[in-house]
Amino acid sequence: MRLSLALVALLLVPTALRAEPLTTAAAPDWSIGTGVGLYSRLPLGQLSTTTPLALAFAAERRLTGNLWLGLQLDGAYQSDSTETPSQDAASATTEKSTSLLSAALGGRYVFNPGGVVELSGVLTLGFGYRSSSTKQLTPSAGLGLHSTETDTSGYSLGTDLGIAFERKLGKNLALRFSTTIASLAYAGNTSEQENSTNPGVIHEEEGSGLIAGFSFQPQIALHLQF
Repeated sequence: MRLSLALVALLLVPTALRAEPLTTAAAPDWSIGTGVGLYSRLPLGQLSTTTPLALAFAAERRLTGNLWLGLQLDGAYQSDSTETPSQDAASATTEKSTSLLSAALGGRYVFNPGGVVELSGVLTLGFGYRSSSTKQLTPSAGLGLHSTETDTSGYSLGTDLGIAFERKLGKNLALRFSTTIASLAYAGNTSEQENSTNPGVIHEEEGSGLIAGFSFQPQIALHLQF
């Protein structure tokens, strides 16, 4: 009798162990997220203190157990006005507005799927566009206000290498922190300037070039997975 029970247990235990993964919830195949971060693509690699925070939307599809294919869209707009004390009674005023847009397609490889904090490597190819307008009003003795208007636009096409850390907050919700660590891009910009001293005369400048180097452009986002 004891021998029979031992044989039954020997047969049932391995069967139960093999069946356990079948009852485990299937890993998600889609991930949709939204968050905020520093703008990921700036013409000529310029990252200034006036760079606004960008809103981001991302959608990913699992290709294999470790590999995801994703599309991300970023956009931002900022407008501000500052006054600088002048030698005259009035102050100099600077008005500036900036708009930013970018789109990137790429892959994310998860090194430790199912870990408490998943670590991923990210490689993307993307395009970015930036437009800004600046108007400076400066008091001038006997001439009233002197104005200077500058319009700048630029683009960037290139690839970014980055890392991402993701922590599960629930069954279908995760918090992700990511950043670029290196970038390679071809970028260019155009600038047009006009002032009230010579109305109708526009001074133009153009530039383009290949930009490569280390970069740190962090982003934090919530992702819904299903």
